[in-house]
Amino acid sequence: MIRRLTQTPINKPHRLSGAAAALFAATAFGGCAAPDASFVRAERATYNAIAPEYVGYVSSDPALSDEQKARRQRTIQTWDLSIRQHEQSNGGKQ
Repeated sequence: MIRRLTQTPINKPHRLSGAAAALFAATAFGGCAAPDASFVRAERATYNAIAPEYVGYVSSDPALSDEQKARRQRTIQTWDLSIRQHEQSNGGKQ
């Protein structure tokens, strides 16, 4: 007997934003030795490439609530702070 499988409705998929993924990458090594200067430079370049466009998208997306926008803005701020801390720990090498 062949049984038909029914599909249950799936909620709208959650998107892992590039900023969130980068934030994870930037903070994943928090308990380890400081990353070398080349990694920090690459992380800064990634931030500079992604963050401005992402902030613009967040601020203009009518589907996001004020709370959702604020959370995403804090994510970007935290990512920047993490990079700044690593830039300072590398003797200011950028």
